[in-house]
Amino acid sequence: MNFIISANTDIGIVKSTNQDSLSVKVLNTAIGKMSFAILCDGMGGLDKGEVASASVIKAFDNWVYNELPQLCNAPLDENVIKAQWEKTLLDQNNAIKAYGARQGVRLGTTAVIMLLTDTSYYVMNVGDSRAYEIVDCMHQLTNDQTFVAREVALGNMTPEQAEVD
Repeated sequence: MNFIISANTDIGIVKSTNQDSLSVKVLNTAIGKMSFAILCDGMGGLDKGEVASASVIKAFDNWVYNELPQLCNAPLDENVIKAQWEKTLLDQNNAIKAYGARQGVRLGTTAVIMLLTDTSYYVMNVGDSRAYEIVDCMHQLTNDQTFVAREVALGNMTPEQAEVD
């Protein structure tokens, strides 16, 4: 399988620095060609999102080079990938919080992570960074993990109310 890779970031309308970080790789593995992508974006209202997002990118780049090759020695196991990604995210959350406490700032990042193989994809997100599938139309693959999204899911807010919240 061949992959066409394209990426773009935008500084947005609020911050004076771009807090986006991303990494996209095409990999030749023991079980075939794969593509790994991660996009992180600092969280609005918090400082140093570029530090938080870059830290998570670095941790997942380490996962790609150190853990993924071992996983490719057998058929990929969705549960193992999920567990490793969750651990990486939790470890990064703790490291980012500790850094913030030492610096006297609050910081954080969203993340959307995807691994594509010739037969499947694995995806995980934190916050409101999203993954979409585009075939004949665009279909959102992930659900936002935000207060507003939770309120809509619980029926406490309509989608129309969420648009202007």
